[in-house]
Amino acid sequence: MVLLLAGTSPAGAKTFALTPSQTAIGAVSSAVARSGETVSDLARRFDLGFTEVMAANPDLDPDAPIGGRTVILPAFHILPEGPRQGIVVNLAAQRLFYFPSATRVVTFPVGVALAGHETPQGATTVVDKQREPTWRPTPTIRADQPWLPASVGPGPQNPLGAAALYLGWPAYLIHGTNRPDGIGRSGSYGCLSLYPEDIRALFDAVPVGTPVRVVRQDVAAAWSNGRLVAQVYPNEEQGAGLRSLGDVSQRVTADLRARLKRLAALRRVEVDWATVDAARWDRSGLPVTAGR
Repeated sequence: MVLLLAGTSPAGAKTFALTPSQTAIGAVSSAVARSGETVSDLARRFDLGFTEVMAANPDLDPDAPIGGRTVILPAFHILPEGPRQGIVVNLAAQRLFYFPSATRVVTFPVGVALAGHETPQGATTVVDKQREPTWRPTPTIRADQPWLPASVGPGPQNPLGAAALYLGWPAYLIHGTNRPDGIGRSGSYGCLSLYPEDIRALFDAVPVGTPVRVVRQDVAAAWSNGRLVAQVYPNEEQGAGLRSLGDVSQRVTADLRARLKRLAALRRVEVDWATVDAARWDRSGLPVTAGR
């Protein structure tokens, strides 16, 4: 696989200026894990999700301390296709993008839903905001876990953390968490969770009425720093600390090929299909140089 070191933005950067034609932000870099630090600890330190760090560094132990190890920081992100307005969440990338204006984007990793309980895709809005919210298990959660209390008030046991954005879809929220190691993993019943520091920043920035769009774009392609690049996002197995089990679906493969052909034609370059095919199997989430 060809690793693209793109841009100069430091890992952990959350806010980026945008030009009208820009379709990618951030940079791939590396860092040495601190003594006693785990993958989850390092991911939070650099505002990355667990799965994206594990997929970029498949030789790391997902549970043991990794102090002293040099870790690739996959902080290069291709923006989701579609309107740049309000909040856009790409479930496949496990990442939220907030566009306060056409010239700025803020991005955070998110915890996403378990298989079978996926967040709806489509458009909604932020209909309410609450600090120190009360969590009430939904009927679906209670059916799986009947021992849960009727509600959990503010405090360290509250799964919603310190703040929540309520969406036009009943029972679906964007909220904090009392389990930061779940960010960048699949674990909810449809809600989207952020690190405590990230939900505070998002809560303060986002007004009620902000549009929200949820998509699932498993692959991405863009021109960045004069290079045609592609990304194929990790799967559920990698989120559990396992290696990828292989190729993406034929539909997703066709989507990636169509995007690359369209972008390559703009500058008359030849797509390196061997590198692209390797990325489909590897699913590291890292950008690869896709044009010769």
